[in-house]
Amino acid sequence: METDITFCVGKDCPLKKTCSRHVNLKDTFMEAYFSEPPYKEEEERCYHYRPTETMEYEFVEQKKKDNGN
Repeated sequence: METDITFCVGKDCPLKKTCSRHVNLKDTFMEAYFSEPPYKEEEERCYHYRPTETMEYEFVEQKKKDNGN
């Protein structure tokens, strides 16, 4: 498990509820945070998006179903 992670407050980000950078947000001054949320509204994308473990599991399970496994 990676322990060095930059967190995100997720201001105005539609992905924040499924992003581990926001969901696992720590309440401490010792953690690193993005100064501005990295979500790019004009691209509808965040290059720093990290799905939560639940989202990763659901993605893998869906891929298995799609492939007939």
